[in-house]
Amino acid sequence: MPLGNFSMKGWMRLSAVAAVCLLLVGCETKRQVTRPPAPKTKTIQVPALDTPQEKAQGTYHIVKKGETLWRICRAYGADLQQVAEINNIRDPSQIREGQKIFIPGASGTARVEIPKSSQGEAEPKIQFFAGKLIWPVRGQITSSFGVRNGMKHSGVDIKAPMGTPVVAAADGEVIYKGQLRGYGNILILRHSEELATVYAHLSEIHVSDYQHVRQGETIGTVGNSGQSEGAHLHFEVRVRNVARNPIFYLPEEMR
Repeated sequence: MPLGNFSMKGWMRLSAVAAVCLLLVGCETKRQVTRPPAPKTKTIQVPALDTPQEKAQGTYHIVKKGETLWRICRAYGADLQQVAEINNIRDPSQIREGQKIFIPGASGTARVEIPKSSQGEAEPKIQFFAGKLIWPVRGQITSSFGVRNGMKHSGVDIKAPMGTPVVAAADGEVIYKGQLRGYGNILILRHSEELATVYAHLSEIHVSDYQHVRQGETIGTVGNSGQSEGAHLHFEVRVRNVARNPIFYLPEEMR
């Protein structure tokens, strides 16, 4: 018996087709649900580097007779280790009258108290962390860590011939390789959750993303890329993403 323009037989055929379609949709849905999840992308936090030509914030203190580095730091509320590193002071007893010492974060001039007697007064010592890192390249240090022409210099510049091999300062993982403004061709290695090293102005990079490298392994070559004057390696040590003076972490002599 006809139902509108369709016969009962037509409705039965249409229902059968609809059932098959629903079955296929159900199978496709099930197949999508059981599909293995896409592999997760490896994410690593890359240290934020200082902007090239970033002005150093702080003030200079002129050492007066009887003042010690520790008393100067105490007067300004500054950290002894930080002041020693930014001024490349390995032996505080060697500071001299008239010497200019940069106090980071300070403003104005503080009055340094000089006691009549220093007996029984134990001053804290400067720490050195040599033993974990090796020199990444042999050459001449042409620019030290600290303040250079009023600007922050977050590493050391080591002059070496173009193409000289640059080696990993310690076992680590490549967490960044590429180009950055001012730094040119740059490579960053992570050695632990806290420690990373930076190699900049490279001519060539010889490692891959996330590659694990061994201490002393060649990772690139000395170059003149980025904001650079002549072939050299700009080398940084970063602890908890804070630039530290590499000289306090490296052996006293290059090998």
